[in-house]
Amino acid sequence: MDKQELQMAKKLNAGFRVLDDISDMNSSYIHVDWSDIKAAMGGNDLAWSGAGQAEGTDGIVEAAKRAMASFSNDSLKMMNAVCISFACSAHEKLQKVTRAVDEIRACVQPDAMIVWGMMFDGQIDSGGEVTVIGFGRCSDSV
Repeated sequence: MDKQELQMAKKLNAGFRVLDDISDMNSSYIHVDWSDIKAAMGGNDLAWSGAGQAEGTDGIVEAAKRAMASFSNDSLKMMNAVCISFACSAHEKLQKVTRAVDEIRACVQPDAMIVWGMMFDGQIDSGGEVTVIGFGRCSDSV
């Protein structure tokens, strides 16, 4: 395997790991499954992923902002579907997660499909981790 093939294999592995994290059925409270991901992917030829982590009272909202900060403005303008996974403490309020979803929704196309799930992680005391996969089409570029 040459250097270019190894780099491609690493990128594919990272992509599959992100998809696996988003569709983790074992600890999900609100579940995103493969049919949700497939629906978001449908008709799109581009994909981006980002992640954010933060602690504290509004940590899950801050983590969402950090995840979205990893995308370029051009990619955000092209996103017409987004899958989001929230990993947080079992004490996290659903209202804060929906605020985080609203933060993400404000960054992408107004009519973008938003699919999200929430899982509890016993090792997180406050705040949490947010993983985002955005999908779009080349023809939607501005």
